[in-house]
Amino acid sequence: MSPARTQPRAAFLRKLRPITCSLSLVLVGCSNTAESTTTDTAGSTETSSQISPTTPVSTTEAAPPEDPSANALEEYAQILANPSIYPLTEISQFVPTGTYAYTLVEATSDSIPELLLRADSHEFAPILVFTYDENTQSATQAGGVLIDGVASAGGSRVKVRASNSGAGIYQLNWYSIQPVGESSLYGIQGNSLTQIADPEDFMVRELLPDHHEITWVDSNDPSGLSTVQTGGANIQQAAPTPVQQPASNLHYFSGVVTMQTAGELMRGERTPNGEPATDLYLVLVLDSPIEITARNAATDPQTRTISEVSLGRYIPADGDNDWIGYLDTHVEITATTDQVWFPTDTGLPLGMLRLADYKSIS
Repeated sequence: MSPARTQPRAAFLRKLRPITCSLSLVLVGCSNTAESTTTDTAGSTETSSQISPTTPVSTTEAAPPEDPSANALEEYAQILANPSIYPLTEISQFVPTGTYAYTLVEATSDSIPELLLRADSHEFAPILVFTYDENTQSATQAGGVLIDGVASAGGSRVKVRASNSGAGIYQLNWYSIQPVGESSLYGIQGNSLTQIADPEDFMVRELLPDHHEITWVDSNDPSGLSTVQTGGANIQQAAPTPVQQPASNLHYFSGVVTMQTAGELMRGERTPNGEPATDLYLVLVLDSPIEITARNAATDPQTRTISEVSLGRYIPADGDNDWIGYLDTHVEITATTDQVWFPTDTGLPLGMLRLADYKSIS
């Protein structure tokens, strides 16, 4: 198979100059801020006070209180409708693809989510942060950017993770050949992204307690506006896990192609066959869990609820995995029952449904 890369949007192509970042690789930079162009103005209705027994009393009902979260989502939806108009800080190794991805996080502990908007790139991608101001009833872009991506050479890696406690946003920096990285916590102070805690060392193969791995959603897909990436909390009532009913021996998958190390897959445990923790694997992270029945070499077909699909190992030296062309891209895949199976060996990712090929992809 030979998947095609996502075509860039012409409106987004622009020439960016490299800038120097303050950490060993990249950190938050400075940026202009922009507010959304729409503002909802809430009306108010007052009830008259009774002055005397002969004074008529108004029975007009007070307007119901507005839901700040719902208003924030409306503002964020308008940002996603035209993401290229928001100013980006110039960062090094930024090779834009013309597409955008987003997620919601809780970073200010006020129960109103923040919007992270990523300008997709072949290497390092800048991430804009938007907050909702209850006073102006509008979304505001915070100054500066976070960084997310993998260098094409040298092993540099930078990832952004949400905070389960809502304490801020984490940016992780490490090298693939080193077991220890650095985690920095950023918050929004004075409408700018600011480091609010000293950097913390972490083991690359382990997930720190307050860290939450982010699932990015294509900017054209509104479904991501229903979930806040802090332990999977939902703004709206979560839909029940769909039961997949294959039609004509077909399976359907929808999600984002991600790259994960063996250490990340094992969550700090030892790899089953002594694989280096830095080995790379491509994994399709599904939009939501699905129940699927697939063949198993050792037993009869098994039915499991899954949230990820293995796309195979990626070896940078020879680039033998064609899925790399879809990295960090939202895809919809149709596969036959013969193209997926549950493994019985101890290869990584352990026990994860494997996809050998597909019937169609979009």
